[in-house]
Amino acid sequence: MRLYTNQDAGNILWEWAFEALALDTRIAGYDNQTEETWYVTADDPTVPFQSMIVGYAGRDASTKTPQTVKWEVKGLGSMSPASSTDKDLGVFASDLTMPTVAGAKGVVQAILQGDSPTAAKFKTVEVLPGKPGAMTLDQVGEPSALGVGQMAVTVTVKDNFGNLVADGTSVDFSLEGDALLASYD
Repeated sequence: MRLYTNQDAGNILWEWAFEALALDTRIAGYDNQTEETWYVTADDPTVPFQSMIVGYAGRDASTKTPQTVKWEVKGLGSMSPASSTDKDLGVFASDLTMPTVAGAKGVVQAILQGDSPTAAKFKTVEVLPGKPGAMTLDQVGEPSALGVGQMAVTVTVKDNFGNLVADGTSVDFSLEGDALLASYD
């Protein structure tokens, strides 16, 4: 409380008391997220991050020293670069690359190095399947002539990384020749 009441704007403690480490992505207006989870697809599993020391840019230049942030991922994924240093603005950038496996999850953390490290944590990043990339057909039964016989075909759709596509993904296919599609799911 003394910090507020001493009316000393030059007090070095004032300068340090209101700085905090912030962490967010460098993507504006991203819609594929909730309060707890940021979603990426296996087709594009990279998220650009930025961390900043709030108030550092306005600090007197004579008091600025190089500051380093170490980047970590709890769970799956990797950061590049693993650490970054800045002296002027207190802004640090790194990119998270998630594996292309649907369901992979990771939590990014930026840790300001120093005598008493300060950390900022982002919400969970989760990988969703990518766009359809391959279809396989499994056939049971034999087609026959004159409307006698039936054949069941199971179609499995995967993305380019072998993940089953998400339920509800629109997939179009057609029949050639004389055939009747009796039912489908």
